[in-house]
Amino acid sequence: MDYNNSFVGMFANDFPYTTLANLGVSSYSPTIYYSKIKWLLERGYKFDHIYVFVDISDIQDESVYGAGLRKFTVVRRLRTFMKENFILFRTGYYFFQNISFEKVEQADEEVEQADEEVEQAAIYTIDRSAWTYDINAKGYGDIGVSGSVDKAVLQMTALYDLLRSNGIKLSVGVYPWPAQLHEIKHSPDRENMQSQIWRSFCEQRCENFVDLFPRYAELVETYGVDQVYSDYFIPGDVHYNVEGNRLIYEEIIKATR
Repeated sequence: MDYNNSFVGMFANDFPYTTLANLGVSSYSPTIYYSKIKWLLERGYKFDHIYVFVDISDIQDESVYGAGLRKFTVVRRLRTFMKENFILFRTGYYFFQNISFEKVEQADEEVEQADEEVEQAAIYTIDRSAWTYDINAKGYGDIGVSGSVDKAVLQMTALYDLLRSNGIKLSVGVYPWPAQLHEIKHSPDRENMQSQIWRSFCEQRCENFVDLFPRYAELVETYGVDQVYSDYFIPGDVHYNVEGNRLIYEEIIKATR
C-alpha cells in the first residue's frame, strides 16, 4: 500500500507541520514497543506523544518472546505467517509441505482442500486471532492466553512508566481482525476482550484511547460480516485496505478533538 493511503500517511498529509515517525514493524508487540522506545530515547530521540496500536496478534507474539518461551524458529514463523495471511502462499504452503514429506500423490487433493478452506472464509479462524473468544486457544506457549495477556499489560505498563518519566504522552488504539467481525456479530452486546483490556489499561494512563470496535459493530450490524470484510480489508489478508486505514485515521481525529 502506498504510504499516503495508510492512516499514518493520512495524518502526516493533514498535519504537515507535525514531525511524525512511523515506528510500526511486522510482528512487534509490547515487549518490543518498550525496548525499541527505550533504545531510541537513550540515543537522544525526542517525542511529545506516542500512539501504540496494539494488534490482535500481539498477544500470541508475547507468548513466544523471552527466555524459554520462543519456540518458533524464523522459518516456522515465516511459514505460519504466509499460510495464515495470503491465499496464494497458503495454497503454496500445502503444496510445498506435501513435497517436503514425499507425499506428492496427495498434493492435488490437499491443495484443492486448502483452496476450499480459504474460500469458506478461513480468514475468520486464524489461531493468532482466536484468543479474544477462546481463552484456551492453541499456539500461545506454556503461559497460555491469560499469561500472554498479563505479559502484554506488564510490558505496556513499563512503557507507560518510561514515557511518563520522560514527559511523553501515551495513547493506545485497538482494531478488529476478521475473526472479531464474526465475534461482534454473534455477541453484539459484549465488549470485545481486546477493547476491555486496553480500555482498562488506559484509565489514568492514556491521553487518548482509540477504539475501532464500536465503529465496526455498527458496520457489521448494517452490512454483515462478509461485506464489511470486503470493504475494509485486503482480500485474503488480515490487514486493512485504504478504506480500513481511513477509518482508523478518522477515529484518531475524533479521539484527539
